[in-house]
Amino acid sequence: MMLVLKANPDPYGRFGHQTCNQLASFLLANITGSYFSPERYQFISHKFNSIINWESLRNAHTHPISKRYYIEDFLPDHTQKETISSIVVLKTYVDALNLIAAESPGEGYALVELPFGLLTGVLDNLIPMYQAQLKKIYIAQNQYPASRVSIHLRRGDASKANRLLVNEEFQREKILYILEKYIPSHLPIHILTQETNPEKLRFLRDYTNERQIYLHLERGDFMTNTSDVDHFNFMANSSHLILGKSAFSKTAALLGKCNKVFDLEDEDTNTRNLSRLGIIRV
Repeated sequence: MMLVLKANPDPYGRFGHQTCNQLASFLLANITGSYFSPERYQFISHKFNSIINWESLRNAHTHPISKRYYIEDFLPDHTQKETISSIVVLKTYVDALNLIAAESPGEGYALVELPFGLLTGVLDNLIPMYQAQLKKIYIAQNQYPASRVSIHLRRGDASKANRLLVNEEFQREKILYILEKYIPSHLPIHILTQETNPEKLRFLRDYTNERQIYLHLERGDFMTNTSDVDHFNFMANSSHLILGKSAFSKTAALLGKCNKVFDLEDEDTNTRNLSRLGIIRV
């Protein structure tokens, strides 16, 4: 029986998280000989479904699904007591899929529901081998990235999540160091953020000396507006990108045309294989 993998969307995750889950599901299907069934984005603006060409990756299956499994039921017991996204490694998922395949001999198609957290151990381990292929699914690519610096500051939506809301002094020191060491002074700087109050960005804006700096603030209801879509396309087509602590800007870096990508490393940084992806950790 052939397995069909489907990533379930996180009701608390927006475009970046949902896309990373989809990409991880595709790569997991790739290495296990399974089919991949991408889901349309949920809980967020329908316009996000026009950013990624999932059809170019889809392994079409026309036969009806005869069985349904949840991969959590086949994971080791200890993983049920922890946050799956932070503890399960690639081998654990592969072993679970092998158990499901062994339980379902014969012909037909079995749908395997995958959990929210596939980033750790799946995407980070596999994407370096498939990055060139994955870049082709991003619809709004320009042939050449614009000569500009995009800085993603995760604020607003992370205001109550201390792990995601990075210290302002830390951000300022790291970002200014990157601008001084790696980026030509003539390039304009664009700050893309969920912050809606420009005065709250003075901790960075006032330290950029004579550089050109522009603010791109998200406004309105994220269920209907296009600012997220605009911000993603803007970051993905910038020559230089400084990541925020967010899957949103990381996905733009992985799929886009950026020449140089920088990550602000702190004690909570747990993304592996960044150097293999060409991301500079500072």
